[in-house]
Amino acid sequence: MKFENADVKFAINILSAIVWGVAAKRAIEAANPLSHENFWRVINSEMYDAAISKWCILFGSHSENFQQLHWKNMFENDSFREGLLSRLGVSKSVWFQYWNDIKTYRDELAAHQSLNPSSESYPDMSMALEAAYYYFECLKPRLREMNSPQQNLCLKTEYERTKAHFDSVAKRAIYATNN
Repeated sequence: MKFENADVKFAINILSAIVWGVAAKRAIEAANPLSHENFWRVINSEMYDAAISKWCILFGSHSENFQQLHWKNMFENDSFREGLLSRLGVSKSVWFQYWNDIKTYRDELAAHQSLNPSSESYPDMSMALEAAYYYFECLKPRLREMNSPQQNLCLKTEYERTKAHFDSVAKRAIYATNN
């Protein structure tokens, strides 16, 4: 596939936003799991919705005109799909159902507002994170060609580091607002 340096940089920015959004939501929930306080619920909701919307840029609709960074527009389709399914350890039909659940949530609640959404609960982003990690790994050959310092990063390690930091910050923040 044809890569431009800007494409790779934009894709990495989106991958980072996914990691940060999921890490923030999970950290806030872990620090204050029963929160009914509007402030923390809004922060949680917005971080997760943003992560889901960003994920859909890379994995949702693949219109070449509107989503140039979608995996189908960035990589050779068959090999990427095969590698993704292998990495996730799921069949094409399981992946499609998962993809559909996330995209439906995005379409009905995160990016648009359906008056009768088919789901009102947040989708589990565990498989979405694994898909993001895989996308990043597929960018690495181009990062090496660009001699980018990011060529040595592991997105999963970055998520874990970010999550640990956000856990610490969320605990202090929630403690400060509870008192």
